[in-house]
Amino acid sequence: MAARGFIGAGDLYIARYASGVLQGMVGPYESTKFEIKPASDLKELVSRGRTTYGQIVETVAIPKPASLNVDLVEVNKETLAIALFGTAAVLTQTSGTWATAVALVTKHGEWAALPKGAVSSLVVKDATETTTYVDGQDYIVNSEMGWVKTLSTGAIAASATLKVTGAYGAISGTEISGMTDSQVRVQFVLHGKNFADDLPVIVTVYEALLSADQAFDFLKNDFNTVGLKGQMKTPSGYLTPFTVAMRNA
Repeated sequence: MAARGFIGAGDLYIARYASGVLQGMVGPYESTKFEIKPASDLKELVSRGRTTYGQIVETVAIPKPASLNVDLVEVNKETLAIALFGTAAVLTQTSGTWATAVALVTKHGEWAALPKGAVSSLVVKDATETTTYVDGQDYIVNSEMGWVKTLSTGAIAASATLKVTGAYGAISGTEISGMTDSQVRVQFVLHGKNFADDLPVIVTVYEALLSADQAFDFLKNDFNTVGLKGQMKTPSGYLTPFTVAMRNA
């Protein structure tokens, strides 16, 4: 017997549209809100009659687009790309060495960038490559970023050109280019269940046009949430923008 109440849980799956073509479904993702709100516009015919003035003599509810609100608490390359209206690409760097010294123009107190990050070793010399400088005394290195900063208390002159050799490690990951899409269209599938009867409830949103519901704070001192809101579209070949399947088993 089906329950008379509803307490839901579910795994959220997402497929993005790219140039109008639906891509593969990814997930599941942790979500704390998957809210659909139907809407309508109430049209009322108000009487102007002598004895019925101001009374409603007819009323019709005109359907309006339903809205969607989603909170994703799982932040990864796919969900962050959606939140930032961006595209994700593979980030890669193979390990290697600088066979030829890299010329680095520096100023005291400012970071100068090497061509590669993930620096594992460096030898820093003057422009003629006759004097070798000392790490921590004449300069410091941000190895992860591949940056070098000369120190005014060391032996390197202000605005000096240095010659740098060394090695760098491999880098792998994902790079998100933000705001590459003016709009984000996705398909959602919530594979859920009702705790009241432990029966499956599957919600499918065929196409949703999303906008960011909140800013993404990269320095927040608690777990971030990707908040999304949008309108649902009824794609060609469908009669409804979403379906809710309440299964008996």
